[in-house]
Amino acid sequence: MRRRRLAPWVAALAALAALAVCSALAACSARPDDPGVGGDGVPVAATYGVQAPGTVFGTGADGLNVRAEPSLQSDIVGHLADGAQVTIGCQQAGDPVKGNPVWDFAVGKGGFIADRYVWTGHTSWIPGMPKCDDDPGGASSLTGGSTGPISVRGTVLDATQEHWVRHVAAEVVPALRGTRDQRIDKAAHVLWWSLKEGILRLDDALSYSNCHYPPDTRIGPTDVCPNPNNAWQVGVSGVQVAWRTLAEVEALAKDVHPDRSIGETLIAASEAAGFDAGSATGSAILQSTGRLRLSWLLRDGAVGFEAQYPTVRGECFQTCASGSEYTCAWCFGSGWDDSAAFAPSRAAAEDAVADLAAVLDDLAP
Repeated sequence: MRRRRLAPWVAALAALAALAVCSALAACSARPDDPGVGGDGVPVAATYGVQAPGTVFGTGADGLNVRAEPSLQSDIVGHLADGAQVTIGCQQAGDPVKGNPVWDFAVGKGGFIADRYVWTGHTSWIPGMPKCDDDPGGASSLTGGSTGPISVRGTVLDATQEHWVRHVAAEVVPALRGTRDQRIDKAAHVLWWSLKEGILRLDDALSYSNCHYPPDTRIGPTDVCPNPNNAWQVGVSGVQVAWRTLAEVEALAKDVHPDRSIGETLIAASEAAGFDAGSATGSAILQSTGRLRLSWLLRDGAVGFEAQYPTVRGECFQTCASGSEYTCAWCFGSGWDDSAAFAPSRAAAEDAVADLAAVLDDLAP
């Protein structure tokens, strides 16, 4: 995929690696009384003939509970030790666990386990893995409610894109400022930007960090781009670090999360991205200063969306509307798959934003 930057950078970026496809294909099995078994006694996952291996990790001595349904309030029907090997027959959205709403159906274990604590080679949805419903097409799990697959401008979102849309609906929209309509409008515009930039195709969108110079350079979670004026793009919002100051963003973070300290917001952003506060990376994020600290505050979902919304809305849908100040090549075009689908023109982008707003209206609390 290629990247476009907000002004003053207009050049497109190089392609990122394509998402891996699940390679473990085999018939599933489950006890007849397992959740995920259809009314005829046939495991739902067996209808698809797809399964994948997983390993429980990051739970320490506590291990991982197996629950009857993908909910933290559901009955505990089993327990797995840290390091246990499991077979995943299907996946389903449920209660978010540290920002990840995906639950894995553990074949033969009697129920669901939180994907946040299962290493599958992916950080959420497994490409090609079916959803745990009674429809072999899996359509009901791709809905923006109950009306059909999540579709933006006629393009059905893939599993990873869908995951991030659902994540934003559940975790970001409620934390934004304003009325519900205003929050949905903000989220829809920024999601459009992330969607056409290709960020929603990434498993690690919450920790995403990319420098425009050197050209299209992905950097680690505790690295910073070498040039202070670099178009450094971070997080699921695709917000750029260079045009903000630490003082400005700390003030924004306190306004967005009045019940949190700056340190608590950093911890929340770190843990949502998969770095526990007690880990070396989590500790480095909490103790960070300067531009690294700034970048992690912007990787908090609500802070990043609040910071990015005025830029996306102002440049792509207001300033660019006149056609005189900018060419708007960083906003609209058809030079790569994501922009061709979601932002080939301003009018098409407006349609995409409207579709996203409708989906968020259906999904968000």
